[in-house]
Amino acid sequence: MTAFLGLDFGTGFTKVARSSAPRSGSGNPVAARMVPTVVTYRGLTAQIPGAWLARWPSETQSREQEPDTTTLRCEGFPGLLDGQASDQVAAFNQRTASEVSQDFLRLLLAEEGLAEQHGESADLVVAVPLAPQTAMADGSAARELAGILAALGWQPHRLVPAPVASLLYMRDRRPDLAAVGRFVMCEAGAGAVTFSLCSFEAGRARIVDVARVTCLSVWSTNTRDTAADDGRPPVLVEGLASAIAEAAALSGWTGPRLPGTLGWRALQHAFADREQRERLDVALELAIANPRRHGRTRALSLGPADVTAAQLLHACAPLAQACGNVLAGLLRRQPDTDWIPLDDGSG
Repeated sequence: MTAFLGLDFGTGFTKVARSSAPRSGSGNPVAARMVPTVVTYRGLTAQIPGAWLARWPSETQSREQEPDTTTLRCEGFPGLLDGQASDQVAAFNQRTASEVSQDFLRLLLAEEGLAEQHGESADLVVAVPLAPQTAMADGSAARELAGILAALGWQPHRLVPAPVASLLYMRDRRPDLAAVGRFVMCEAGAGAVTFSLCSFEAGRARIVDVARVTCLSVWSTNTRDTAADDGRPPVLVEGLASAIAEAAALSGWTGPRLPGTLGWRALQHAFADREQRERLDVALELAIANPRRHGRTRALSLGPADVTAAQLLHACAPLAQACGNVLAGLLRRQPDTDWIPLDDGSG
């Protein structure tokens, strides 16, 4: 029996889906999971860590205490495949993003065990990022990823642009969208927020245009705290973690890698907890409705500190503004005016 494996190689998480039969409708079962895109090295041995969150150091930790240098933790490497795949990165002990990505995917595919279970009958479908400033899925990151998989003995059965993969999945799960022909897809990832205008006609999806919001496009005037000093550019979630830390008066925290990958993973850990997400939703709704009364409500626990709803809203405001501006510009630059929403007079 042919096995089908879907792979979405993301900066923060990699999503893997498996099915034992071709999908001809929503009734076919699909097993899916998310794996943090992290590789650790101890000497020459690589592994995907089970406890993926780097624990926040104790507030009483001595500033002079030597850091643990026996294990090297590599993150953010998928974002470097577009144009910097062959550059040696200090944070990776001079490994390249391509080398680290290959180690991660080799370990992940071995974990899935498809090669042993199904041999060459396993078909691999890969969601690939779009090339910057274009609506094409043939950028250097896509080519690099295909080359890495081929080197591991996996010839992708199909490369699907990430927005199209999301669109097809959504249409499969939402039969009520069958008559809709235009979609604005928003992919909020650790590396960037990507807006894609997609059309669906005669059974085919097409990407019309695309625009991105990155860390440096939001916090370009204050990149000292958000920019990684380890040989790689900061990703969006690092900028957000930095902004939250600053808003919560944590800018003086002396623990290692704040607001770099430690703040990034602590933020993701908080969002991964269902109770925290539910509390966050309620706190933000109340604070938006009545800032004076509910703005000081605890919305999120980030490492050693509690972040209030007002602090979180303040930290997210530049990102929300940037996303609104980019989406508005994306819609307005379309020659087809049907993409432009009706103006209700509010501007």
